[in-house]
Amino acid sequence: MINLELTIIRQTNRFLPISIALVLVACSNHTGAEQKAHTTLPESTTIVSPDYKLIIPKKQEGLLILFPCFPCNAENTSTEFDIVDIAIANNITVLLMNFNQHLWLLETEKNELEKTITAAIIQNSIDTHNTYIGGFSSGGNVSLLFTDHLISIGSIIQPKGVFIVDAPIDLMALYETAHKTIKRNFSEVAVQEANWIVETFDSEFGAGDTALINYHKKSPYLSSTNATHNLSNLSGVKIRLYSEPDTLWWKVNR
Repeated sequence: MINLELTIIRQTNRFLPISIALVLVACSNHTGAEQKAHTTLPESTTIVSPDYKLIIPKKQEGLLILFPCFPCNAENTSTEFDIVDIAIANNITVLLMNFNQHLWLLETEKNELEKTITAAIIQNSIDTHNTYIGGFSSGGNVSLLFTDHLISIGSIIQPKGVFIVDAPIDLMALYETAHKTIKRNFSEVAVQEANWIVETFDSEFGAGDTALINYHKKSPYLSSTNATHNLSNLSGVKIRLYSEPDTLWWKVNR
């Protein structure tokens, strides 16, 4: 059985333009030659590549891999999530990914992402014995699906836990909510997001029985059928889900 823990949080930052309180029903491979030592923090070294930002403490006792929100990158994550200094102080290496704009992952994308991160780990002698993965919004979907993939292929990266923050893990519910948002027509921003979701999902998943099959293939979870097969390898992994039920903000703004 998949081990889920739901934590309710309240905050003012909103990571993602895709409205995720909707649903919690609830960044090519590069070689070490393309990396460069960018900055050096006290007791740590920072390495920047087109795919990620890697901060390595002098002593390594764990690895935290973070995926950004839909339009975000590593810098956005470090700005919105004040974790780097805390992690370094506790001897935790932080790998901030630039991989974004994904609500689901193709098998080829999972494999390329694993190659990129594995290369970074090997090239920089990163200790992976105590690895955790987390993601914000769409990055939460990536975190769940990618963690499942790592375990399924026996990667050198075997996460002990994964967490997601306001992630739209039920893509069908996200689609249905988008239709409701368009019909309600209250917030211009929300309607724009909803129109994008409907157009993208109609193109990607189709309609009727075909759509259901495609949602089953790509969505991390479906509440309508209680489908968890895309997370079937996470039975031994701790999972924490964070949600932000700021109902007053949604009522006023959306």
